[in-house]
Amino acid sequence: MGKGSTASSATHYRTREDGRIGCMSCGQPATRWIDMERRGMRRFLSTAYCAEHGDWEFDDPDHTHRARALTQD
Repeated sequence: MGKGSTASSATHYRTREDGRIGCMSCGQPATRWIDMERRGMRRFLSTAYCAEHGDWEFDDPDHTHRARALTQD
């Protein structure tokens, strides 16, 4: 979601060389999405993280965050 975006939601992740979804912090294979709720939209912003990263998202007192598993075949 860049400046002037009209999208109602966005996803953040890194694309790995093998085409799979990678962790936004380190690029390793992602194992979960962490969704930020805003204005009543449960998945306003979804960010992919590996098991080692993303826990800091839950420290945000201004937004509700939820984790959901990301399975990649």
